[in-house]
Amino acid sequence: GDLDSARDIWHRGCKIHLKNKPTIHWYWAQFEERHAGKPPSKAKAPATPPKDKDAGRPASAMHIMTELAGRLPKNLTVAIRRIDFLRRSGATTKDVSSAFESAIEHFRKNPVPSAVSIMTSKYARYLHKVACNTDKAISVLQEAIDRNQRNEAFYRQLIDIAYQESPVNIERFCSLASIATEASLLSPETKISICKRKLQFLEEFDTDVLRLQEAYKEYEDMIRALKSSKELIGNSQMLASIISSVRQQQYQEQQDG
Repeated sequence: GDLDSARDIWHRGCKIHLKNKPTIHWYWAQFEERHAGKPPSKAKAPATPPKDKDAGRPASAMHIMTELAGRLPKNLTVAIRRIDFLRRSGATTKDVSSAFESAIEHFRKNPVPSAVSIMTSKYARYLHKVACNTDKAISVLQEAIDRNQRNEAFYRQLIDIAYQESPVNIERFCSLASIATEASLLSPETKISICKRKLQFLEEFDTDVLRLQEAYKEYEDMIRALKSSKELIGNSQMLASIISSVRQQQYQEQQDG
């Protein structure tokens, strides 16, 4: 039937001609996912037995992506899509979480630019939005921050998860915001942005006016400190320019003399 013919084309294309091309494997996996549970027709058997033991049999989407991930171990997109297929297959939260954790550990041992950061962020989103496990999502991001304290995206995502938590948890949000604003490796601009988010959060949800006033004072102090720092840098640059100009002039006078 048409399904058998289509499977044969996908199989030959991905298994023989384009073994290491991620996109066509992704489409093949989607095809098998869509037609899951539909076995090949028995009406038309091949004239000669196929050499490939999988030929003629429906391959699961996970099997396709797992094989491809084995051939392309440093391809982040393949790793992500493999987990996406696993999640859609109805796998348990434990199995999906295990897949994320294995992938994160794999990319730590086989460095790919931004792979660990991207996979960790996706894992935290999954835990928060799908698994409804806010505590674990926050724990994953805090561990990631301990490993990479310069990653601003982790801090922002941490704050975002706490902001969306329901019911509102004022104490936890303020605690996580403090982790960011007190982090020595973050830029002043990032700290001010997070402090502003904290102020907005308290204005919307808190009932303690004293805490709101303290947050506003913290925000103003950060802005003043940044302004003073920029003025100091500007004055230093101006002084350096004057000194350079004077030295150049002295050198020119020596040459003329």
